[in-house]
Amino acid sequence: MRADRPILAAILLAACSGATPDLGALAAPCAYDGSCRGALVCERGICVLPVDAARAVMDASTPDAGAHELDAQVDTPTIDAHVQLDANAPVDANAPVDAGLDAYAGWDATLAEPVPAPPPPADTGPIEPAPTPRTCTVPGHGVDHELDWERHILVASMRSDRAVHLVDLATCEVRTHALDARPERIHFDPHRDEHLITAVVGTPGDFDEAGALHRIDASSGAMDTPIALTVDPFGVVADGRGSAYLSRARSASLSLVTVDLETGAAQLERSVLFSGGAVFALHPARDRAYSISAGVVPQDLARVELGSSTGTSYDSPYHGQYELCGDLRVDPRGRTIHTACGEVFLASDVAATDMTWVGSLGRAWIDLAFHPDGEHAYVLGDTPDVDVYDVATLARVRSVPLARRARRVFVTRDYVVLVYELDSPSSTRIEVRALDSL
Repeated sequence: MRADRPILAAILLAACSGATPDLGALAAPCAYDGSCRGALVCERGICVLPVDAARAVMDASTPDAGAHELDAQVDTPTIDAHVQLDANAPVDANAPVDAGLDAYAGWDATLAEPVPAPPPPADTGPIEPAPTPRTCTVPGHGVDHELDWERHILVASMRSDRAVHLVDLATCEVRTHALDARPERIHFDPHRDEHLITAVVGTPGDFDEAGALHRIDASSGAMDTPIALTVDPFGVVADGRGSAYLSRARSASLSLVTVDLETGAAQLERSVLFSGGAVFALHPARDRAYSISAGVVPQDLARVELGSSTGTSYDSPYHGQYELCGDLRVDPRGRTIHTACGEVFLASDVAATDMTWVGSLGRAWIDLAFHPDGEHAYVLGDTPDVDVYDVATLARVRSVPLARRARRVFVTRDYVVLVYELDSPSSTRIEVRALDSL
């Protein structure tokens, strides 16, 4: 949906009810207490229109069955005609990468409004003042990292010492929790205010059918009783409503594990299309997740439904046509799926166009993070710099040099976190920078 359509939706919604619309400050930062002006709500620190309100108006005002695809439809996938273009719009096949999708005048990444699911508990946005620029150091190299943008805590799972570090970015104080098994992936759920960490018994190639899902209370930093599992957990996401979804570490596994976070009950779903070792990217609607099969050839992109239809899944129409590189991100507005090889796919409510190719950054990335408003992507590669891209056009906006190559990047409305791995001795450097420094 184009940037001006949420505003139009709010106006139409208010008009239908006879009220005068109060849009507040759309895409403005939330107050530190999580409040927004007017009818807007706080999501990841940014005031946005409630998606259910915008969706209801769009559904009511668009009579055709293709109302979900408001701006464009992706064409039948072929190598030389991936996108249905304006009939009068010339296509320059030799356009440079930095021209982004301006070469394809018929496409705009502000395409699809996600289907709303029942709302989870509110995401308050930042509840502590943003940290000032500083550098923190912790021992060892992290397996995975996640940022609690509400309390400004970076969580790192450390494989060498089987521990999880919670680093306060305002003070550099570190709180450590020891684990009984090898930590893998971390997911921060801002709606339930908890961190989820998968831990698996054994080593790659020889994982046991055992592991645990560890939970850390984000408010107190205390670790809750882990949920023991009779499977080998790996990737993890949570829907904000009390359920977590796990992939398995074994590459031969084609299954999804659903865990009730209240009771600890785990259910194995075997109808999924991604393999073990897969990582997830949760769609902002929290009704689905996307994944890349990590242990099979060819790699493919797959979608799995969460909630009442858990386990239902389907894959992309390409089956190895594009290099994916094993990792992915979904932009905060739920429009596009970015894969680590730089290929970009549509995230759609319509199965016929979901996961269809729409463009490329023209390069691979080590890590990619979006600004919470979804306008820009911050990309790390194999050189010591950060490249900033326009999400709608995929054009590179600027490149900012760094002193050394960073491994991870996190972006909030106030600051950026860069994570570096150092040797002699083995340690992790965490750099907090003002957003405007990039």
